[in-house]
Amino acid sequence: PYCGLNTLTMAARYFGLHLDEDWLAVAGKFQNTGSAAGSQIPRLYLAVAREAGLDLHKSNDFSVSEARNSLDRGLPVVVWRRFSAERNRVHSQQTIQSARNPGFRIPQPDTATRSSWPGEKAPLHASVVVGYNAERREVLFLESWTGMDTPRRMRAEELSATAYLTFYFKR
Repeated sequence: PYCGLNTLTMAARYFGLHLDEDWLAVAGKFQNTGSAAGSQIPRLYLAVAREAGLDLHKSNDFSVSEARNSLDRGLPVVVWRRFSAERNRVHSQQTIQSARNPGFRIPQPDTATRSSWPGEKAPLHASVVVGYNAERREVLFLESWTGMDTPRRMRAEELSATAYLTFYFKR
């Protein structure tokens, strides 16, 4: 569950702050027990935003329009979302297909696709949203682990359906 700290570190470094996820873990009273429950990680997001001279809006869902507002100002958006390894493989495949074929579009989700999205009991994961393609309704996002040099892709509908908590940085 270090992903919430790692994505905050990624955003902080983008803002010019050199923070360490272990330092943040101590500051946020986070214990690596397999859950972030009981920690003060959301407060750390606000502290980092203030240190960077920014405001922060925290929401229990993902709004494309609010994300675009932050992204259009050059600010990343951090989303805590429900995660599955199966969907992660799909996102990786979509990203590879898009790199090989610039005309590739992620299909509009049908009922079968929607049923493969992680539900309420799925583990939580944090990702950094760095872009949005309005024509394709695709969200571009980074993970805190290595493996891809380009942002991954998913349809906005999927991120909206699986988001648990979203942090929008604001100027």
